[in-house]
Amino acid sequence: MKIAGAVALLFAALGMLFGAAPASAANWGTGISFSAPGGVAVSPGGAVLVADTGNDRIVKFNRDGDRLQVIGKRGGGQAEFRNPRGLAIEPGGAIFVADTANNRIQRLFPSGKYQTEWGNEGDSVGQFRSPTGVTIDGSGNLYAADYGNSRIQKCNAWGWCGFGVDFADSDEGPLAGPWAVTVGTGGNFYVADTLNSRIVRGSPSGELLGTWGERGSGNGQMIEPKGITTDRAGDLYVADTGNDRILKFSPGGNFLGSIGQPGTGVGQFSAPAGLAFLEGFLYVADTGNNRVQKIQVGPDTEPDVPDPEPDPPKPPKPKPPKPPGGGGNNGGGNSSNAAVKITRVKLMPHNSWIYADGYLDMQVQVTNRGDGIARSINVFISSSRAGVTVPKRVRFAQILPGWTVTKSFRVRAKRSARGWVMIQADVEGKRNRGFLKLIKPWW
Repeated sequence: MKIAGAVALLFAALGMLFGAAPASAANWGTGISFSAPGGVAVSPGGAVLVADTGNDRIVKFNRDGDRLQVIGKRGGGQAEFRNPRGLAIEPGGAIFVADTANNRIQRLFPSGKYQTEWGNEGDSVGQFRSPTGVTIDGSGNLYAADYGNSRIQKCNAWGWCGFGVDFADSDEGPLAGPWAVTVGTGGNFYVADTLNSRIVRGSPSGELLGTWGERGSGNGQMIEPKGITTDRAGDLYVADTGNDRILKFSPGGNFLGSIGQPGTGVGQFSAPAGLAFLEGFLYVADTGNNRVQKIQVGPDTEPDVPDPEPDPPKPPKPKPPKPPGGGGNNGGGNSSNAAVKITRVKLMPHNSWIYADGYLDMQVQVTNRGDGIARSINVFISSSRAGVTVPKRVRFAQILPGWTVTKSFRVRAKRSARGWVMIQADVEGKRNRGFLKLIKPWW
């Protein structure tokens, strides 16, 4: 079954408002009998998955709107759902579902068959209360919008959750009912902080980097947004649910435009929620209209230049007088004439597990509290056990004074590996260790 259509004249104007090429749109939903679809995800190969929330199932299409598969039914068992909302697809094809009313995350094979799950109702790390959004970063980590606990949790792709952040101690105030989360260029995550009617930006290590937006209907304002995604250039699209429209922002929060208005026509919305982007097309879960809309908003291209609005450096602490001659050891690279001082190296997670015959994405974090730019910083990584491999080094091109910078690396374990392994990071005389338990694979 195919459901298609285009309204070129309408979307020529809408596309120009987004600063894009003339756009078109198509409606999916007639004959599908969606019930309040809340989420949508697109695979690199073009498969489109829709969280058909009110029908407790996932529906799979190709990029032209041909229905390919229906996954699941109502229940609490394997590949069963209760009001699923968030969806994510990793590059290998595995499907992640925020199984909202079951208070868990399910991981499915690309075929839609059950693979594993984690979570139950609670507020400890790894537990959830009505999770509504999920996304996967470039290292295979999963971020979940834990709506009922007003926090974001970060887990690996197999269910080990490293932290939950609510930013309660920040000057900007805590999260309130975050509904959706996405990861942009540079690995930073962006949150549709729904009940605060704003967007929140965080670092891969869980630090607050900034917020923007307020409740309202003007340019850059929003009312209870419930969807967020990013294109390959790093620009953000936000489902401004209460205003029945889609907003576009730069990675730094500059308002770039909007499309849509209340209604039932193509390019009109009723309580839009989940969003996904692929090859110049924006897929919108048009929840109140019980359909998905596919909207052409412009070419999907890589940025030609770095984001002109990088994350601001943390305010440096008061510094001691510079030593005579300046300089400073920086691991064999160069620095400015001021002193460079690497004060901390940190491995994350500090205590975790890994399947033998599997892998785990870890992170190493380095802080420069000196006066000068640290360049060509090499963090040397080692493993205490044969059969567990790590990169020999992780290189940081530069770290500005006062900055903390995080990079990811992958730990791999052979099938024969057993017991515990220590992963060690060394830089500039600083050292940090993490410990992993090796678990016998079930496959």
